[in-house]
Amino acid sequence: MAAGSTDLEAGERALLAAAATAVGLALHVHDGSYDPAALALIGLATVATLAALMKWSPRLQPGALAVLLGGLVALEVAASLTRPVARGLPDDQRPFLFLVGGALTALVVLAVDPRWLGRGRPAVVAALAGLHFAAGAWLLRHAPPLNDVFSFQQGALEALRHGRNPYAITTFRNVYAPYVGFYPPGAVVAGVLQFGYPHLPLPLLFTAAAVPFGDLRYAPLAALALAGATLASAPGRVAALAAGVLLFSPRVWLLLQMSWQVPFAILFLALTVSCARRAPRLLPVPLGLLLACEPYLLLLAPVAPLLLGARPDGRRLVTGAVALALAVSLPLALWDLPAFVHSAVMVPLHAPLHWSALSVPAAVARAGGPLVLWPPLVLAPAALILALRRAPRAPAGFAMTAALLFLLVFAFHKQAYCNHYFLPIAALCTAIAAGRPE
Repeated sequence: MAAGSTDLEAGERALLAAAATAVGLALHVHDGSYDPAALALIGLATVATLAALMKWSPRLQPGALAVLLGGLVALEVAASLTRPVARGLPDDQRPFLFLVGGALTALVVLAVDPRWLGRGRPAVVAALAGLHFAAGAWLLRHAPPLNDVFSFQQGALEALRHGRNPYAITTFRNVYAPYVGFYPPGAVVAGVLQFGYPHLPLPLLFTAAAVPFGDLRYAPLAALALAGATLASAPGRVAALAAGVLLFSPRVWLLLQMSWQVPFAILFLALTVSCARRAPRLLPVPLGLLLACEPYLLLLAPVAPLLLGARPDGRRLVTGAVALALAVSLPLALWDLPAFVHSAVMVPLHAPLHWSALSVPAAVARAGGPLVLWPPLVLAPAALILALRRAPRAPAGFAMTAALLFLLVFAFHKQAYCNHYFLPIAALCTAIAAGRPE
């Protein structure tokens, strides 16, 4: 196995930054639904990420990288102003704009020159995350959730409160009625979904922490703010600007409005990379929680040894992380294993191809072609093998590999939308922040 470089150069990080922005703009085109231009941007982002992995990058000075990142954040903010940041917002959005402006001001302070901040840097990072959270909290009070995910979370937590298995209930109504095309054939009977909670247990358990605050969406909002703070707390202004690319991606507020659960995976990805740099002995904990967020995240287990650099104890890391993922998932899963397999495994597995997905299969189907789902079976293993041979033996290499892997997987997914593609955005930003401080 060839040894990769131990870090990302400025030119490689520039490619990753361009890729993260391209994915964000792709989601901005049609809120993460299908559009030819959006799919082209996803393709460009994938090529840029692959180029960074292969080290096909221009020579760039760290100062120029910071300028580029600042320009990309400005581009994202400008794009956000071209249309409503979420659905159903009131006309008067001055409190929201004031809070977002405050968060941007904190980012500018971090980006100008972090050396003069000294011991005050953590306070500015906290201000960035806190103001972003406050802006999100204002938005959640004025923008109701408009999808089935929030309904699943509410119903599952209500079932748990009454001592019932959330995977065995059949109380969810089809919020898209009379349309039933998002679900497998026969999964909707008289407007009622014939399955229980369709996700893994860990995100539901973290969502439960927001119940006392009156809105379940405060949990993913807090997770995203903490992820941004984790990235921004890495040394150097490039890390802070990488956090800005994530926190101000144009459709980030829609992500929060819809109560999608990917912010939990984003947080644990950021914590995993940060822990690998600062407290490697604790690494199995955030990595295990990351693997427990979504089934497809188990694809990261083979490349987890990249987090350890040249240290040879990768098997112990993966074993410990998988053990923790099972420990937090099995209690609810084994409560009623057939119900869990039906609701959280078979229903998502048999979900039909949807014409609105931002993916290649949707584009082929729109053109009258056949269903094309086999490429990930080839591309995902190829990406893993390539990463093990070419990616830096460093936390940044792990994050970059995650970005490339999930860009490829989601590009051929039956139902890939805004929430799915935010994971590659976060992985790209995490890789940038984890690089050598300028």
